[in-house]
Amino acid sequence: MPAPTTAPLIANVDISVNGKVLTEDLQSHLVDVSVDLDVNIPSMFSMTFSGRASLSEGLDWLDDRTFEIGNEVTIKMGYESRLEPVINGEITSLEPEFSTMGPSSLTVRGFDRRHRLQRGQKTRTFLKLKDSDIAAQIASESGLSGDTTDSKIVHDYLLQANQTDLAFLQERAARINYEVIVQDKKLLFHPMRNDASPTIKMRFGSDELVTFYPRLSSVQQISQTLVSGWDIKEKKSITAKSKKTAARSNMGGDHNGAAIAEKAFGEAKLSTTDPIASQAEADQQAIAHLNGRVIELITGEGTCVGRNDLIPGNTLRITELSKKFSGNYYITGVTHRFRSDRGYITEFRVKRNAI
Repeated sequence: MPAPTTAPLIANVDISVNGKVLTEDLQSHLVDVSVDLDVNIPSMFSMTFSGRASLSEGLDWLDDRTFEIGNEVTIKMGYESRLEPVINGEITSLEPEFSTMGPSSLTVRGFDRRHRLQRGQKTRTFLKLKDSDIAAQIASESGLSGDTTDSKIVHDYLLQANQTDLAFLQERAARINYEVIVQDKKLLFHPMRNDASPTIKMRFGSDELVTFYPRLSSVQQISQTLVSGWDIKEKKSITAKSKKTAARSNMGGDHNGAAIAEKAFGEAKLSTTDPIASQAEADQQAIAHLNGRVIELITGEGTCVGRNDLIPGNTLRITELSKKFSGNYYITGVTHRFRSDRGYITEFRVKRNAI
C-alpha cells in the first residue's frame, strides 16, 4: 500500500499467534516490533513487550502460553485499518529481561520457515533430477509447498555432502542465478527477477524517501566468464563463455557493470572449474556467474516512511537522484520497524547492474 502523502495517518501493527489476534492486555504492553526480510537468509522478526510497573505485581505474564516455541506468528503493518502481512513465521526464542530497577520485559524472536531448512546437516544423493525438482522435494520434506521455475537441466548425480538443506539449495541456486525464498508456507526457487517491472516508485525530495546511500563500484566487475569441465560420456573437454552482452537485464540503464569496467580498465575474465557434466550446464553456469557479478555494480541502503509493499525480490524505481543513480533497483532486503512511541519506518537494501 502507498504510504501517506497528505494528512498523516496513524501507524498500526497487528499480531496474530496461531491464528488468534493478541489480547488487548498483551497488545497494550507491546513496545517494539521489527521484521527483517532478506532474499539470502531466513527472514526474522522480534517483538518486545514491557512488563507491569512493579516487581510486586508478579512475573506470571512471562509464562503466557501464547509465546510457546514453534507457535505460528503473523505480523501485519500499515496505517489505521490498511494493514498487510509482512511476515508469517515461527517462534524460535524467548529473551526475558529481569530488572529490579523497573518493568521486566520479554522479547519474542522467530524466523520464516526457511529456518527449518537449517535444522541439521545431511549427506545424501539425488539421481536424475533437475535443481528445481530437488527444491520441490526439499520443500515437501520441510512441510512447505514448492513454487519452482523449471531449471531445465537434468543432473545424473548430485551429492549433498554434510550440508543443511538451505546451504545445499543455495549452493545449487548460485550456480544458475536462482534464489531460495520462503513466503508464508511456500518455498520459491526461481531466477533472480531483477528484470521485472518496478512494483514501487519513489522520488527523492518527497516526504516519503528519507535517505538513500548508493555505492557504485567496478571492483567485482568482469567482462567475460569462462567455465571449463569434462564430458565423461563423450570423453571431451567442455568450455563455455559468457560476455557482457549476456547480462539478464540492464534494468533500464544504458551500460551494465561489465561494459563500464571493460571501457575503463580493459577486459577481465573470470574462470571457474566447478564440476559440470554437459555443454548445456556449462553455458547455464557461465551466464549465471556473469549476472552474479554485474548485479553488484551499485549497492545501496535507504530509509522511507513505513511501506508494507516493499518486498525483497521485487524491483523499486527511484527518481531525482541524478541520471547516474536514478532508475530501477532490485530489492534484496527490507526491515520494517514499529515503535509505540515513534511510529513505523522501513529500511531497504538494493542492487543495480547498470547506469
